[in-house]
Amino acid sequence: APLSLKGGHATVQKQMAPWKLYKEPDQDHRWEDERYWLWYKLFGRLGYSSAAGSEIWMRELEARFGHEAAAEMEHLYQLSGKILPLITAFHMPVHPSLCYWPELSTGGALFAEHNYTKDYNYNSKVQKNVTYTDTEPSDPGLFYRITDFVQDTLDGRLKAKYTPLQVRDWLLALADGIHQTAERINGLP
Repeated sequence: APLSLKGGHATVQKQMAPWKLYKEPDQDHRWEDERYWLWYKLFGRLGYSSAAGSEIWMRELEARFGHEAAAEMEHLYQLSGKILPLITAFHMPVHPSLCYWPELSTGGALFAEHNYTKDYNYNSKVQKNVTYTDTEPSDPGLFYRITDFVQDTLDGRLKAKYTPLQVRDWLLALADGIHQTAERINGLP
């Protein structure tokens, strides 16, 4: 659920106080989690029946953004909702997710000596000196770790896994789609 891991491990360990996610002067909501109204609407409706019709959330999108922008906003949500699941599938520097905040994480340095601590990791019993390229995917049977991909490429023995290059292309396509959709929305009256 939105905000359930906000602040990650540090907040859970009481090392820091929770903070406001955004300080927006024009907020039209009183509580921070109200910004996730569409997530809650979709979770409730599709959780109840996966056959729920799109008119349920389209009514809400039209009420909030107008008739012209509603379909584009739906498309924007569809595209942007694929980014974090993809990132956490191919790049999961820490298990469990309670210690990993992908929206803010750089994923580690390229070289271990540049990590911000001697043993950059959240789970020191599993991996020491984690780097961006050494980070394991959350599904290593489906996605390549960068270092494994490089080694298998050099050895000429690629496996049937998604490569970092494919993931790059997916992320670029999603970013391009999001940018184009946002531009169309911005061009609406």
